Amino acid sequence: MRTAGGGRILAAPGSTNALNRSGLVKVALSEDVNTVVRCPTAFGALMAKVEACVKLRETRARRLRHQQDIVTLAGVLAIAGYDDDRTARERRRFAEATAPLFDDKTHEAWLGASSDALELLRLLRG
Repeated sequence: MRTAGGGRILAAPGSTNALNRSGLVKVALSEDVNTVVRCPTAFGALMAKVEACVKLRETRARRLRHQQDIVTLAGVLAIAGYDDDRTARERRRFAEATAPLFDDKTHEAWLGASSDALELLRLLRG
């Protein structure tokens, strides 16, 4: 996304696609004040985490956090459902981001993961 001056509103990888997969959410700021904000869907958040795993050069600890978030969001999506509208490029990046998880069955990101999350990630990997 770009500002009127040509700058980036969100520079995080996948953030534009996450906002394209979003909806409006009512937020109570106080008892008397409410507002509506745009919030990525769980699937949009999952794909933003995938992009972060693939595109960002981060420490092992930061990458692990993204991988843990992918597993957690998969567990949510396994229960809540989702629309798989990924592009071919997103499917490739998903496979790349989740490869370390499937290459190592003892990967730290699996700690506490539900079997539903594992099955959904397998399904999305194809």
